Order: sequence, then C-alpha cells, then structure tokens
Amino acid sequence: MHKQTIMNTIIKSFFLFFLAAGIYGCSKMDATYKEFLKDSDALYPGKVDSVQVFPGRERIKFNVLLSSDPKVKKLKVFWAGRQESVEFPVSPDELGHRKELMVAPIPEGDHTFYIITYDGNDNPSVSTEVFSAVYGTSYQSALLSRPVTSAITDGAGTLNIQLGAADISNGAHATEIIYTDTTGNTVTRRLEAAENNTVLDDYQTESIFKYRTLYLPASTAIDTFYTAYDTVVKVIDLSKTPVDLLRSGWTATASSFDDRPGGYRPPQNTLDGDVSTMWHSQVVPQMTYPHWIMVDMGSVQNGIDGIFLLAQVRNETAKTINVLISDDNVSWTFMGTFPVQNIATQQYFDFFPGDQHFRYFKVIAAEPTGSTSNTVIVEIGAFTRDN
Repeated sequence: MHKQTIMNTIIKSFFLFFLAAGIYGCSKMDATYKEFLKDSDALYPGKVDSVQVFPGRERIKFNVLLSSDPKVKKLKVFWAGRQESVEFPVSPDELGHRKELMVAPIPEGDHTFYIITYDGNDNPSVSTEVFSAVYGTSYQSALLSRPVTSAITDGAGTLNIQLGAADISNGAHATEIIYTDTTGNTVTRRLEAAENNTVLDDYQTESIFKYRTLYLPASTAIDTFYTAYDTVVKVIDLSKTPVDLLRSGWTATASSFDDRPGGYRPPQNTLDGDVSTMWHSQVVPQMTYPHWIMVDMGSVQNGIDGIFLLAQVRNETAKTINVLISDDNVSWTFMGTFPVQNIATQQYFDFFPGDQHFRYFKVIAAEPTGSTSNTVIVEIGAFTRDN
C-alpha cells in the first residue's frame, strides 16, 4: 500500500508539471500572436471597405470607404491581371470618409479589380477585390430599338402612339420620341419602359417624328446607351377617307374552299363585288384553323395604306387576322395582327407604317368568332388614305 501511494504521488506530480508547462506555453504563444498582430497593424496600412461599383462605357467608378488609418497616403486600382493600374492620392481629411475613383479607359468585358492602399513607404495593404463588367461597342451593337407598333392621328392635332415590348432584360428603360408641335417647335417626350402608349395632343399634322430607345446595362450604370433613331414619315390619319383600289384583273387563291355541288364558294368570289357570294373554307373533308386567302394584284401597287374585308354576322367570321405582304410571293413582310368585328359592313385595317408597295397580300384567319372550324370572307381588297 505504501508503494502504491508513492506511485500515485509521482503520477500526480508529473501531471501537474505538464499541465503547468502547457498553460505557460499557451500563454507565451498568445503573447507572441498578439505581438505579431500588433506588428501586422503597424506594418500594413488600413484597407478600403464598403466598395460601391458603377460600371460605364469603357470606364468604371468606385465609391470606397477609406480607412481612418493615418498611415494611408495613396491607393491604386489594378486590373488586367494587375498589369494595368491607376493611382489616387489620399489626403488626411479624406481618411475615414468615402472617396470616388473614376477609372478609364477600361476595355469592354468582365474584370477583376484590386484596390490597395499604401503608406508613405509604399507598403501595401491587403487588397480588396471587386468583380464587375465594363460595357462598350459589343453591348451597343446588340441593342434593339423598342418598336412603335402604331401611330394614329385624328387630323386635328392629336397623335396616339403605341409601343411594342421593351427589352427590359437587356437594360431598356425608356423611349425618347422627338416630334414637331403645332407651333413648329421640336418637342421631346420620354416614356418609361412600363409605359406602352402616349398621346401627343399638340402634334403638327403630317409632320414626321423619330424615336430611339435608352438602355442602362446595370441599375448602377453611369452611362446611358442609345439605339439609332427610327423615323416615322407617315402616320395613320383617320380623318382621311379610305379609297378602295380597283380590283380589275386581280386573282385570289386560298388554303381551301367549299366546292360541294350547289355550294361552290371559291376565293375568287371575294373580288367580284357581289355581296351575295363569298369565299368559304372547305367543309368536306373538314379543314381547321388557321385558314388563309392570298390576293395577287397583278403588279406592284404603290402607296397602299391597308387592306379591307367584308364579312357577315356569323360564327365563321374570323375573330382575328394576320396580314402579310410581298412583292414576289417568296419573301413576306408581317404587317400585324388585327381584330375583326362580327358585323356585315366593310372593315378597314390600316398598316403601320402606311404607304406600302407590294403585289401580293395574304390574310390568315387565326381564330373564329364562334365554335366552328370554318371561315368566310365576302369581299377583300386594298385601299389608300391619300385624299
């Protein structure tokens, strides 16, 4: 028992020795670490913080929060793998405050920027890294002008302009319209991307207007990009009476027609001036939507402002139509989708822009008014509003 007691005492002594040595070692390590940090603080100037980024056209602006460290005397911004840089002096009264840094020129593309402060002996701080795109001609070349889909005047100084969808995903944020008012002055009207139409109540009748789209590639961008101006020479003037073109020598073909005995209703019936005849899509076997009818005017006609059609009050009347035009029956230009009223009077569908030239036009019945697979048109033609 006595030997066991002596052994226990020896073990406890060793344990206490190593525990004390460990505590002493850790304390000494902490002291060394604190000394290192103190030396680090003394060695490195304070880095910038809270960097705000404002990209632009082949340039970029940073808004940085400077350290209050009095050792900071200047800073540099590096890019291109730190191969390019620009230097900015830092005055004592700027320390602890925000400072703007404009960097240019920067080639278009994605970049990593390094912002580093320096003391009076050119000792650098830890770098602050910032990633950002810079924009230029490639971005500019991809911009699409927001389309004006119609411009309609009443001939008395009011112009209603409708716009198509804005390319918001690519940065489109506004449209600029420049027109001449009733006093002869040039006026600029701005529409935001969420606005689809505007009414100019001081428009000078028969004057032209032009428009362009404004783009911001990022919400914080410092430069606005613009598309080229598009010019509208002729608007739709509803104060002018439409004049139907003579249809002598015109021919019509269609996707199908009703050729049953006693019910012969070919597409040529739409050009005969007889409201008791019509074109009716094929019934046996049954054809389904869409249906189309194409008119050949025999030669290219100039100054055409739209097409007309006469329907009837019936389920087969198309609810909407798509209209295309062509000079050669090979290349086609889409002129728009138009709603059709289910009435028995002639309806006019103005092109925008008007004053078109073409030989062929095609009307595609996209959907019916009622629950039917058939469509019907009594008369069809083209018109001008030049009177």
